[in-house]
Amino acid sequence: MEAAQQYLQQPVYTLDLQPDGQSTLEFGLVDHSKHKGALIEAKVDNITSSWTVDSMTLSAGKAKITQTMLFDTGGGDTMWADSDFVTAYWKQVPGNTKYGGYTWLFPCSSALPDMQVTIGGGSGGSATIPGDAFKGAAIGG
Repeated sequence: MEAAQQYLQQPVYTLDLQPDGQSTLEFGLVDHSKHKGALIEAKVDNITSSWTVDSMTLSAGKAKITQTMLFDTGGGDTMWADSDFVTAYWKQVPGNTKYGGYTWLFPCSSALPDMQVTIGGGSGGSATIPGDAFKGAAIGG
């Protein structure tokens, strides 16, 4: 980010995550037409090849964790959560099966728990990701 700052209007980047795959990542500006309410600001560290944000809390039903969150804006997976949290999340879904390292299978009729994301360890802003946003493509017959 430091190398690009001289070319940007502001030293910011924004993520607009949409369940239909039409998400955007914008550098140097805030498009106020893409959000409701106040923006949530978080200190971002980009020492590694990915972006990290300290003190993010994820909660969904009985699963809750506060951790440093890793965001990968260049790959297929957007954010990485602690595996214990992920396992606790999916254990709340009847009929789930872990398939391989990072994939969970579940009946299409299953209701997935909503997830609350809080930036700043409770003192920052929060957003709710509807459980249906975690549903991918159906497999099999």
